[in-house]
Amino acid sequence: MEGKRQLEKRDFGKRLSLDSSLVEYMDSNKYIEHLVTQLEEQHRSLWREKLAVARLQREVAQRRSEGAMHEKLIHELEEERHLRLQSEKRLQEVTLESERNRIQMRGLQQQFSRMEETVRNLLQSQGPTEQKKEETVSIMVYQEKLSEDERKHKEALEDLHMVVDEDSRSESSSADEGKGKTKLLLERLKALEAENSALALENENQREQYERCLDEVANQVVQALLTQKDLREECVKLKTRVFDLEQQNRTLSILFQQRVRPTSDLLLQVCVYVENNLC
Repeated sequence: MEGKRQLEKRDFGKRLSLDSSLVEYMDSNKYIEHLVTQLEEQHRSLWREKLAVARLQREVAQRRSEGAMHEKLIHELEEERHLRLQSEKRLQEVTLESERNRIQMRGLQQQFSRMEETVRNLLQSQGPTEQKKEETVSIMVYQEKLSEDERKHKEALEDLHMVVDEDSRSESSSADEGKGKTKLLLERLKALEAENSALALENENQREQYERCLDEVANQVVQALLTQKDLREECVKLKTRVFDLEQQNRTLSILFQQRVRPTSDLLLQVCVYVENNLC
């Protein structure tokens, strides 16, 4: 009986040792799993830290590029301001040139008005010349009529050569009187023709001079109009350019303000984060 009991005790002791070994084995597995879990958690934490560091590096590089872009933007703004000043200066010069051309145009218009008045005076002065021409034509017609009368009178004298001496003397004195009138009329006609030729020559010279003056004034007016047109177009272009530059300047100022404020805030956050990590 005792031997049997001892065997039972021995078996029970073996079972207890096996149970304790099993418990220890299970506890070790749990501990290993716990360690593995902690290791994985550390790996994940390390990976997150690496990602955060990479993100911070990218942000720092981006801030540096934004700083370079900011400097470039400031340089472009300075260039735009310089161009705007040059455009304003050019606009003032063009405005002054346009004013000078306007004054010159006014002077040309006054000169043209004076020349028109001169032309009207010349046209009015041609009236007596036409009258003299008509008078000359009338004198020529009268001269031809007198010549015809003289010829007829001579023919009558030849037919009546045998008439009484008184009638012959009467007819002869009448013919002499007609010749005297004809001579006076011819002299008057020559004087009028010479005066008419002089007036016609003077009128032709004045007309040519007036045409030359008109051509010169017309050319000056055309040149002034073309210059004024070019200056007006250039003024419009410069005004459009100045307006565009002002719009771009305002847009760049807004963009600059929008970019500078987030950049300063983000740099402050990066500095705080770096200080916290260093601590």
